[in-house]
Amino acid sequence: MISASHNPPEDNGIKGFDGLGEKLTEEDEAAVEAAYEALSEVKAAKAALPLEKDLPLQYVHQLGPLDLPEGFSLVIDCAHGATAPWAPQVFRGGDIHWLGVPADGARINVGVGSTHIDSLAAKVKETGATLGIAFDGDGDRCLMVDAQGELVDGDQLLWLLAQDLHAGAGALPGVVGTVMSNAGLEEALRGIGVPFVRTQVGDKFMLRELAKLNWDLAAEASGHVIQKHVGPSGDGLATALAALRALLRREPAQRWSWRFAPWPLRLVNLVARDRRPVEDCPTLLKVMDELQASHGEDLRMVVRWSGTEPKLRLMVEARSADLMNESLKALEIAARADLALG
Repeated sequence: MISASHNPPEDNGIKGFDGLGEKLTEEDEAAVEAAYEALSEVKAAKAALPLEKDLPLQYVHQLGPLDLPEGFSLVIDCAHGATAPWAPQVFRGGDIHWLGVPADGARINVGVGSTHIDSLAAKVKETGATLGIAFDGDGDRCLMVDAQGELVDGDQLLWLLAQDLHAGAGALPGVVGTVMSNAGLEEALRGIGVPFVRTQVGDKFMLRELAKLNWDLAAEASGHVIQKHVGPSGDGLATALAALRALLRREPAQRWSWRFAPWPLRLVNLVARDRRPVEDCPTLLKVMDELQASHGEDLRMVVRWSGTEPKLRLMVEARSADLMNESLKALEIAARADLALG
């Protein structure tokens, strides 16, 4: 797949999928990169790559187009990306307003799509729509906003689908999220008796955990939602269809009452050229241990280096905003001391 993912046009890249439709392993990715770097000359492709047009049509048919009820107003943002040619064949009827169409590589993800949710929220409020849907450039993310323009992220969509499946098909064996999934989601799932497992950030790690546990459902807050009964990787169109069908099964007055209360969460990025391993930061580790001992399950911290930038990411969520802010301040002071940032 030649893909901009959620990035602007200048950061287009390549995603690799194997014959099972799953992302390549780190070893295979490294081998592809090494082969590319070994090329003596890289020529720009001037001809369009052939597209098997029947395959997307077969997939759209397999998903099953959704006929919206009369009077149901919807805004759909395709980010000028991969979903733009196909979304009109999936969502029909009702009153649909479009953003980020047609597909256009020069404008992909520019001011539109799931990374620019304000554009969707403004259009929903302007048109008085029931809700809005945003995809990213390569169409594997899906986010929503309600009629007031409030974000419905991947954590909330996972909770919606988990409730729907739990009520309709019996008890779910469990669902998968990441270390960045909101603790309010975990608490809500515990309330209906559904186990929740966290992985590293990245949908490929969630896929591996689903395969290991033989579970079906996983998601990231960014809008990557995986439904293994639909396909082997995340797909925004499939997510939007499943979420809309679940919402339409609810009475209009109860359409948004299912949402969990998210814990307050903040993320601070510290730029540091010296990528000192977290386990070698004694002041930071001491503060983390003290905070966890004092507050237990009322506090959750994730400290990790960015995979692509010289940034130490400090994430804190807590049952109260005061506890979150106090804990994050203590972590930042400790991290700055260990990294000599002043």
